Amino acid sequence: MWFEREKIILILILFAILSLFPNLDVLEFRGEESLRTLIAYEMFKEKNFLQPTVLGENYYLKPPLFNWLIILYSFIFGWSELTGRFLTITFLVLNAILVYIFSFTLFKNKIFSLISSLIFLTFFDVIFWYGYLAEIDITYTFFIFLMITFLYTGFYENKNIFLFFAGIILGISFLLKGFPSIAFFTFTLFGLIVYFKNLKIVLNPSLLTGLLFALFISFLWIINTANPEKYLYFLFYESLSRVDVNNNFDLINRLTNVLFFPILNFKQLLPTSFVVLLIFISYYKTEKKINIDTRIKTLILVVIVNYLPFLISKSAGRYILPLFPLIAIIFAYFIVNIGKDKWIKVFITISAFIILLRFLAGFIGIPIYMEKRYQEKQ
Repeated sequence: MWFEREKIILILILFAILSLFPNLDVLEFRGEESLRTLIAYEMFKEKNFLQPTVLGENYYLKPPLFNWLIILYSFIFGWSELTGRFLTITFLVLNAILVYIFSFTLFKNKIFSLISSLIFLTFFDVIFWYGYLAEIDITYTFFIFLMITFLYTGFYENKNIFLFFAGIILGISFLLKGFPSIAFFTFTLFGLIVYFKNLKIVLNPSLLTGLLFALFISFLWIINTANPEKYLYFLFYESLSRVDVNNNFDLINRLTNVLFFPILNFKQLLPTSFVVLLIFISYYKTEKKINIDTRIKTLILVVIVNYLPFLISKSAGRYILPLFPLIAIIFAYFIVNIGKDKWIKVFITISAFIILLRFLAGFIGIPIYMEKRYQEKQ
């Protein structure tokens, strides 16, 4: 039975990825897709790979790594709506693979790991939005998640090589979104220090060496831009805008966000957030306490410490996308270990329905949407 279930989940994972492709070339650019592609195209044409530009004017709000990757993909797919979108789908697949590898490393359970990957792929904001758009978020999610897994493994298994590579990945992720990478690194490190009660880790030579490499990577790029000081200034204040520090601490706005941001996140994490909620309700009717594995407790703490800055500020929901892989693993734990067989079946059924909806959105919804857009422009 378990072998058959593994095959079913694998098929669903494959179809979840395939569901993103129908009419992907027909859908017009959405969000910041056009901006990311335009910057990459100008870099390619002008052979100016260190200083992003928009219509010839220097652009300072994002580092250039995502644009470099789009250029790389242009050699394979040419220049079209698909270039950056195929890049995003590539990193979506890499995220799913990394979720499987990390969760299997934790529990050595194939069903648990496959469910973790399927959960990530079928999160509402992943499969219906960011999972295919030519925006930075999914690519950034991969590198931040990889950095967190290295920090966790370095701490939990006392392996210095992982701490070193965590620093390297910090430097790479800085080239994607700038200072938020430092925040994710710092808060994750803080959460692990608190949980493992090991302050000495901050002086670990491997970790410090990795951080020096991160600094070197970032410094090497920034000093070769048109105006390094101006670039750093804009990157810094762009990052601060994520947590709304310029709002003079409007208490009403902050409290409103504390109330409604979790609701927004619950929607982002559908359908699995709803399944897990039902599991908890069902469980508490018969039990008083949930015994949670230490490894999952650690991941929950890491999510919480990284989530709090966005909770108490006026932030967009997409800013917590780098936490989605960890949340997928946590949700999978509750489904497999608390919900057990009954809720695994429920989750698989609902996931299959979500994937079907995504296929329908691609084959039917996108053409209808584009026809409507065409008529509006007439």
